[in-house]
This record gives sequence, structure tokens and C-alpha cells, in this order.
Amino acid sequence: MTPSRILIVEDEVLIALQLQADLEADGHRVIGPARALAEATALAQQGDLDLALIDVRLGQDTSTALADELLERSIPFAFTTGYSEADVVPEHLRSIPRLIKPYALDRIRSVIEKLRGPPGRSLARS
Repeated sequence: MTPSRILIVEDEVLIALQLQADLEADGHRVIGPARALAEATALAQQGDLDLALIDVRLGQDTSTALADELLERSIPFAFTTGYSEADVVPEHLRSIPRLIKPYALDRIRSVIEKLRGPPGRSLARS
């Protein structure tokens, strides 16, 4: 697997740290992890990133504004969630890939490969 620069947005510290460790063990460069929407947005705007894994719910906020920004910038991403988020995710974001918590490392790797896709292709726009 070719290394990527991956933004992690996760408000649960232990989950974020485990995800960061797993991704870094695979050779990826982790941006973040961000625990709140404002921090995530700032990192996304500052950082040169290849893709993002973003939790749908961040405390009282949702990450839909960040998702819309990533779509505008053609940065592929997947939502991470421990819940059924159909009522929170707007219609235009429901086709975005999801990682359901708790997730296994092989599932994370699979989603990353799908997000990266063939050159010039982005699932964030599918």
C-alpha cells in the first residue's frame, strides 16, 4: 500500500489514537487527529492531504460542513461512525463510504484503497 496523508477527525481519544497508530504503522502520515469541527476544518484548510476519515458526530456537532468542504476540494473521504447516521447525514452525502465502529484494520485498509482508487478517480464525488 502506497503511503497517503490522511486527516483523522475523531472525538473519542482512544479511538483516534488507535487509528493513528494503525495508519502510521502502515506508513501513512496522519494529519491530526482533530477532535472538534473547528480544529478539523483548520487542519483540512492548512494541510496537504490525500484523504480523510471523519467521524459523523463530533460532540454536539456533525461533520457535514467539513464533508462539504472536502467534496468541493475533491478530497476523498469516508465517514466513521458507531451509530446509524441516516437521520444526521444529508441526502447528498449518503453515498459516501462508511467505516462502522469498531472497525478492523483490514476494513480500514480496504476503505483507504477504495478512496484512493485509480489515478484521477475520487469516490468523494460518486
